[in-house]
Amino acid sequence: MPDTKLSNQEIFGPVAVVYPFGDIESAIALANDVEWAFPTSIFTQSLKIAELVTDQLNGAAVMVNVHTVFRADWMPFAGWAGSGYDIGGIPYTFHSMTCEEMVVTRT
Repeated sequence: MPDTKLSNQEIFGPVAVVYPFGDIESAIALANDVEWAFPTSIFTQSLKIAELVTDQLNGAAVMVNVHTVFRADWMPFAGWAGSGYDIGGIPYTFHSMTCEEMVVTRT
C-alpha cells in the first residue's frame, strides 16, 4: 500500500483514494493490504470482475457500483480487523446487548 496517511490511517469522512494498478489481482492485493476493513466499493461494468472482487476483498461489506454510505437498517455493518469489534446492525446489536443467564432453583 502506498505510504500515505490517507492509505494507512483510519479516515472518517468523505475521502476517496485512487491508485493505479496493473491487473485485478494487484488491485485486490493493494486494497486488502491495510489494517482496516470497513465497507468498500468497486465500480465496474463487468459482472465477472464484480463477482471476482467481491469474493476476495476483505471488507465488512462490498458495494458494487454504490458508494459505501449505502445502508439498510437490517444489514450488518461495522469494521473487521483493526476497524472495530464485531459486526453491528439490529440483530447483531440486540444479541450483543443481551446476556444469557442460568437460574437454578431448589424447592
